[in-house]
Amino acid sequence: MDALESTKVAYCTSSGMCAISSALLQLCPEGSHIVASSCFCGSTHSLLSHFLPRSCSIRNTFVDISNIDEVRDAIRVGDTKVLYMESVSIPTLTIVDVLTLNAVAHEKNVLLFIDNTRT
Repeated sequence: MDALESTKVAYCTSSGMCAISSALLQLCPEGSHIVASSCFCGSTHSLLSHFLPRSCSIRNTFVDISNIDEVRDAIRVGDTKVLYMESVSIPTLTIVDVLTLNAVAHEKNVLLFIDNTRT
């Protein structure tokens, strides 16, 4: 699969939630922080607001992803590991400004995680 995708590493999961949860668990050590859009799929909300805090002490801050200042202010230097969003949020179909959010992620030295799934 990695050869087909022209990447160094690739893997396949049985569901989108499996992909999201396994990737976040790889990227965020215990006790770290995630800044996430406040508007996304219900299953992802449950993962971020219930499962990760209880099982891994991974905290999160939900933000209006279209408010760049709010996003920037929510990132905790050294503690935040991931800026998470859906490229087109479900169910509101809000489209994110990927280029600007990518610049903020680079500025704050966090990883940008974009779920590009369409259901």
